[in-house]
Amino acid sequence: MLFFTSKSLIAATCIMLATMLATIPGTTNGAPVTKKVVTKKVVVVKNPAPAPASTTTTTKPTSSADGSIKMSLEDMNKMLCLLNNFRAQNGKPPVALHPDIAKSAGSHSTYMKSLGKLSHDDPNGKLQQRIERFGFKGVGYAAENIFEGSSSVDVAMDSWKKSPDHKKNMLSGDVVFVGFGLDGEYFTQQFAAPMDKKGYPAKGSFQTCPKGGVKFSVKTEAGVSISF
Repeated sequence: MLFFTSKSLIAATCIMLATMLATIPGTTNGAPVTKKVVTKKVVVVKNPAPAPASTTTTTKPTSSADGSIKMSLEDMNKMLCLLNNFRAQNGKPPVALHPDIAKSAGSHSTYMKSLGKLSHDDPNGKLQQRIERFGFKGVGYAAENIFEGSSSVDVAMDSWKKSPDHKKNMLSGDVVFVGFGLDGEYFTQQFAAPMDKKGYPAKGSFQTCPKGGVKFSVKTEAGVSISF
């Protein structure tokens, strides 16, 4: 039989408690152990909503590659008459309508319409290159007038007559052939002359203002017939 004094009993109790604490997880020699807890941030990614359908389409400006003549022959006839009458009033010889130049002019009007503005630039190149691209070879002189805002031949001609630079082109003594284009409200006038004089229209071989018809036929000094 064991007998404990009060002091020995207290000491024994402390030893027992220390032993018990040492066996409890999370303590060291009875002292609490602080564990570092790493919390991972979980990001929940939802399926992104589809982008709204674009309502804007980008259209690359184009130039008519086939050289289709969109301007009616009636309007071409009227513009040729007005142009040659204007030239006659100013002591200048008449000019003849050429189908290849008309194709070039029509192509440029289509290009300006696709741009939505006036421009002398064109994907088909510089003016001389554009005219030759559509069949008129050996360009020795070339000039161009452009207009927007109306599909009326009279309105376009009146506007050009009031502009010194455009008027100069219409009254140039170097011009031999012309071609006109219209697409929407975009007009193009192109003026040209071949380097070879044999390509000039023979005098009296064409009407300066055809009456009662819209078909054009021009015979050059070399005897070549050009017609729509």
